[in-house]
Parts: sequence; structure tokens; C-alpha cells
Amino acid sequence: MKKLVLLICSILSISSFAETGILFIAHGTMGGGHGDHHQMSCSNEHPSKWESYILSTLAGMKNEIPKNFEVSFGMWESQCFDESIHRLETKLANQGSKLDHLVIFPLFISSYSSVIEMQKYIFKKRSDRVLDIPNVRKTYFEGKITYMPAFDYDPHISMILTNRFEQLINMAQEKDFSVNKMELVLVMHGPVEDDANLEWIKMGERYNKDITSVYPVAKSHIISLRDDADQEVKDQMTKEFRKIVSNANEEGKIALILPLLISKNGIDASIIERLNELEYIWSGESIFPDEKLKDAILHKLKFITLK
Repeated sequence: MKKLVLLICSILSISSFAETGILFIAHGTMGGGHGDHHQMSCSNEHPSKWESYILSTLAGMKNEIPKNFEVSFGMWESQCFDESIHRLETKLANQGSKLDHLVIFPLFISSYSSVIEMQKYIFKKRSDRVLDIPNVRKTYFEGKITYMPAFDYDPHISMILTNRFEQLINMAQEKDFSVNKMELVLVMHGPVEDDANLEWIKMGERYNKDITSVYPVAKSHIISLRDDADQEVKDQMTKEFRKIVSNANEEGKIALILPLLISKNGIDASIIERLNELEYIWSGESIFPDEKLKDAILHKLKFITLK
């Protein structure tokens, strides 16, 4: 009986140290040449402006997020992801706990892309790589891994976009444009693959419907720029983007540019380049930072608190 009691106590002691940790992953400036075009450090000690918006938002939520967490930047940078996991393990070890359940939260707009699929490979959610990228390997972590979906369509983000659009309308009215002379242009980064792009467009249509139901304007457009696709595809999307804005100019209307982008000071600069010499309205704002984004993150993390 004494041995049984000791065994039960031992099991309870071990299980009490088991802990769940969260790893947030955002695109960052590494590999894609975004933001400040610097060589990103896996330590997050010298973040770009793009990365700083992410880090500051999550740092402000440290008392609201139910579990210990770390942040890692990159698309499929295995080394950076593993270093972040190690930091998380060290943090928990200092608290007398052991990481046994890792929750991956991709701070990406859509679940439909080769980036997401490569991350699923890294975190052992698929056996094959979708791209032949050097130095991409599976994580060393051997515990349970939960890979969450990206934001996709989220009503909290829809509210952010609607508020951003209201700002654009006010800016257009200050330039003496009436609502029936305004056109919404919802701009997305978009994926490489054609089939994935169809899913992005469907997502954009849902956001477009929400926004225009609150603020109806003369026309609305959804454009996926597909920045990482072949040059021919990218050039075609640039041509379509410019055509939308120039047509509005020719008709005496104004295009209100509403980017569905995670953070500013990144690829949003290419929007300005693409629309060179055309007239349009844009506030320069993205989804981060916004108080409602905290609600979106916490809502998605809710299921973790139930475990």
C-alpha cells in the first residue's frame, strides 16, 4: 500500500509540472526582404518596425494570454522556430514546469498558402514538404503539438477593416468626394498558388460584404497582388490594380485603398510603387496595431483554457 501511495504521488507530481506553451509565428523581415530589409535575428532583440508592431501588441497582452508564450518571425525558418521553443522551455523550467504541449499560432491572414503548409511540415502535421527549401527541417520538439489555423475570416478583423474604411471615407469627404463617388479596393498580399488564391478571394468577398453593408459606396473591388508568384502573374495583378484605380480617376471617382495586411512598414510600400502617379486615398494603416485584434487572438486561444 505504501508503494502504491508513493507511485500515485510520483505520477501526480510529474503531471503537475506538465505545461502548455504558445508559439506565435509572424512573417517578419527575414527571407522576404520586407520591413527594414535587415538580417533578422532569431533572438528578437533588434526588431524591425514591422516586427515591433507584433511584439508590442503581444507584450501588452501578457496578462491576458492564458499560457506562457514566445514569438518567432519567419515563413519557414526552422532554426528561429526551434530557438523560440527553447526560450519557451527555459522560461517554463525556471518556473519548475516542463513544456509538454506546444500550441502554434500563425499570425497570418490566410491558412491557404505554401508558407502555412511548410510550417505544418516543420511542426510534424504533414510528412512531405510542399517546397524544396534548403535548411527546412522538422522541429526537435517531441511533445504534443497543436497547429492552429491562421486568422482567415474573423469578425473581429472585419470590425477593424470597417473602422479603417470609415477613416478613408472621412478622408475622401475632406477632399469633397461624396459617397457615391467612392470605390472600395480591398487589397490582399495573396498566395503563389492559383487554387489557394481562389480561397483568398472567397475570404476577401466575406470581408467586402461586411464592410459595404455598413458603408455602401459606388463600387467595391477585391485584388490579390500575389507578390511572391511568378513575375508574369505579379505583373498582371499590378496591371489589374492600376486599372481599377485609374478607371475610378477617369470617372471622377476616388479609390479608397484598404489593405488586408497584418502589419505596416512592410510590403505595403509596394502598394505606393504600384499606384505611382494615380490618385487614391489610403491612411497607411494595417490590421496591427488595433485593440480589437487582441480580441481576435484571445478568442482563438479560448479553447486552450478549456484543456
